[in-house]
Amino acid sequence: MNTTEFRMVAEEGSIETYATYESAYATMTQAAVRDIAEHGEENARDSGALHPYGYSIEILRDGEDITHAWESNSPDKPLALA
Repeated sequence: MNTTEFRMVAEEGSIETYATYESAYATMTQAAVRDIAEHGEENARDSGALHPYGYSIEILRDGEDITHAWESNSPDKPLALA
């Protein structure tokens, strides 16, 4: 089947699913830009307990979490904002 889903996860609990990494990353970036505009850079960056800005991307292939394998195999495609 080889269905891959890219999930943009917000630490506050919302999850949005995308068909491509680029779409999930763009949404994550836009969310951080919005938070910076609303709360300032420092507050937005410090709002995440697990990741800066509180957003990350998880990857599922056929329902299996392959996030760690993606990190190892695609270091040029970050799963959180720095």
